[in-house]
Amino acid sequence: MNLYRVLAVVRRISRQVISDRRLIALALGAPIVIMTVLALAVRSGPSAARIAVVGRGLTGLAAAAVADRLRGPGLDVVLMPDARVEAAVRDGELDAALRLGDDTLARRLAGHPPRVELLVSGSDPTRVANVMRRMRERLPELAAAMAPEPPPDCPERCAAGPAGPPELTIVPLTGERSDLDYYVSATAPLVVFFFGYLLTAMAFLRERVGGTLERIGASPLRPMELTTGYFGGFLGLALVQAAVVLGFMVWALGIRNAGGWPALATLLVLTAVCAEGLGIFLSTLARTEFQVVQFIPLVILPQALLCGLALPVEYLPSGLHELAWAMPLTHATAAVREIMLRGNDLRALPYLGVLAAFAVGAAFLAALAMRRRAY
Repeated sequence: MNLYRVLAVVRRISRQVISDRRLIALALGAPIVIMTVLALAVRSGPSAARIAVVGRGLTGLAAAAVADRLRGPGLDVVLMPDARVEAAVRDGELDAALRLGDDTLARRLAGHPPRVELLVSGSDPTRVANVMRRMRERLPELAAAMAPEPPPDCPERCAAGPAGPPELTIVPLTGERSDLDYYVSATAPLVVFFFGYLLTAMAFLRERVGGTLERIGASPLRPMELTTGYFGGFLGLALVQAAVVLGFMVWALGIRNAGGWPALATLLVLTAVCAEGLGIFLSTLARTEFQVVQFIPLVILPQALLCGLALPVEYLPSGLHELAWAMPLTHATAAVREIMLRGNDLRALPYLGVLAAFAVGAAFLAALAMRRRAY
């Protein structure tokens, strides 16, 4: 092996790298940005859990007293009628609800601990784990709150309070979902968005570099026809890919879709349109396929970190929370969980509406890019 020739190759490659300022900025700046975002998101940790205290026919025990004893750092406690508490937990208005039993005094007189039901959604394991941790920290306060001053005619054994801490029973309202259901279901829009962007940007770059767009510009095709044709061609591959991803999740991994398939298909179509429009627009800023890949740490990774895939968006600190909701993948992740995990297609409609606005904006940017390059 000739060392001189090897050094000549090293020198040539080094000059190419040094001359590419965008590559140097990306290699040095992108890791710092990504690690900073990840550190801020993880360091913030879970936010305060919001729960409601519900009393049904309590004897000698006020739900307000229990709420006052439980309220504190990490636990936002409110009072709510029993008639609407289950709907509030299912819709995500509450993280959980503490339903106090109506046999508290009878169990106390018998020397048994009181029974307490903790109503949770069940579709969000991260939220349930946060509530359980907060409740374990508050068990002494809960036990003290459920041992009020006995009435004057109460026997002496009544003054001793309940025997041990309250019996806490978890009641999942929407069916208990595993971590696999929660995390893997949210990868469907991420996969469609990532590969939709990558394949569209690569293919459009080849069309531009090969001179195809210039030749098309001389044809009778109008800009809108050209844009619609490109979107339709790329969308077919994206939909096939989405069908494969969904089929694998449902039939191979056993993840149950509790919602409607039309809503889920609409979600993936809008996600693919966003990715394609973004891919076409950003490909006009690149000269090589390698430069298309360079946009991934700036376009895909921040959305993957902040979209709620690993950490709920509600737990993000101020600033990152608003930034997350300004990204299309966050709305797609929220919508797919509403549809697949909770079966609530109607609550997914606002997310789908915002995603449609992103799709229209991405298509508009793609049309401008095509018009500039081909006409």
